[in-house]
Amino acid sequence: MQTKGVIILVPLLLSFFIGSLILSIGLKLQNVISKIPMVVFLIAIFAGIPGAVIINKIFLYKRSMFP
Repeated sequence: MQTKGVIILVPLLLSFFIGSLILSIGLKLQNVISKIPMVVFLIAIFAGIPGAVIINKIFLYKRSMFP
């Protein structure tokens, strides 16, 4: 699951994060929730993607996320 099987999970996880971000933006526009959930999802997306690139390219971690 660490190498080739993870490709199945990538679309599921991306749709989860994007959907959660859209939901938090919509709820914030209706003043149902604070701005914090939207910021948390943005941090998760914009820290996770560069983090994966840094681990794979700079530190030469051998288990590639994308085969």
